[in-house]
Amino acid sequence: MSYILPPKIEKEKSDPKTLFYKITAISVGVFLLLFLFQKSANYISNKNNTNNNGNVLGVKSESENVSKIDELKNKLVLPPIIIPGTPKPIINAKNYILVDQKSAEIIVAKDEYISVPVASITKLMTAVLTMENGKLDDIATVSKNAVYTNGSTISLAIDEKISIDDLLNALLINSANDSAIVLAEHISGSEEKFVELMNSKAKDLRMNNTNFLDPAGLNDEGKSSAHDIATLLSYALRFDKIKSIIKTSEKDITSVSGLNHHLVNSNRLVKEEMFFSGIIGGKTGFTPTAGHNLVSAAERDGHILIAVIINTFSNTNTASAEECKALLEWGYNNLKYFY
Repeated sequence: MSYILPPKIEKEKSDPKTLFYKITAISVGVFLLLFLFQKSANYISNKNNTNNNGNVLGVKSESENVSKIDELKNKLVLPPIIIPGTPKPIINAKNYILVDQKSAEIIVAKDEYISVPVASITKLMTAVLTMENGKLDDIATVSKNAVYTNGSTISLAIDEKISIDDLLNALLINSANDSAIVLAEHISGSEEKFVELMNSKAKDLRMNNTNFLDPAGLNDEGKSSAHDIATLLSYALRFDKIKSIIKTSEKDITSVSGLNHHLVNSNRLVKEEMFFSGIIGGKTGFTPTAGHNLVSAAERDGHILIAVIINTFSNTNTASAEECKALLEWGYNNLKYFY
């Protein structure tokens, strides 16, 4: 093997004018590199990151007047890392995802972008649109269409008068399909118009693998993905009212018409039987086609994790809660945070 030495270069004499041009050229080059780096960082951040309000995956800020400093602070959140040597969790579901809300980092996932039926998890979108387009103290009238809705209901009566606040509680605690229909009709005039609003909002939130077909999630042709559902819950947590409802285990409501309705949360992680430490709450979903599904968020030491479980391998009533609990616990036990 031969080694070729570089040719000898004669040392240039120092000339002040030449030196000035060189320094100027280097400065301009460094500036351009920093500019391109910033643009690249902004593009990646806008595509993947969240802000401190938990708006994952490029969701627009609630305020149009967020300062540039706050924007930069939001983009500088370092995601947690999995402790080296930690094996991946064994999650018995067809699709799942675990997301750190503040950084919007996907910690671990399986088939998270595939569009699948998500059943009553759909009601999270109905709740968001209720908060954005309805008034909690408004009174709605229950239609015949709502009363004859299939599946989980709170047995509303035709022409019963009930507040939007109570309907929202029934929607998220009891997963009441009749409440979902009443809310949709009250806000948009019809289910069909409300579904248009749902899909428009999904587009705004960049839920690219989602297409809703009804406000309750009864139609299995309506689909979403684990990734999109994590986005949706993260956005929903911006509303204190939703946060307070989804952590409620039981509640009694009385309609304006004087009818009593007892609500029991379908999410076992907020109830004593399977309570998860730090739980914020979430939403269940089940149809025979969609299987057992659950999205839940929890917070420990200021760190919020969002777990989505779709279509568990087991068909037991506790399956989605068991898998969601295991995924959240794995996250809190095996992540190293930098904030």
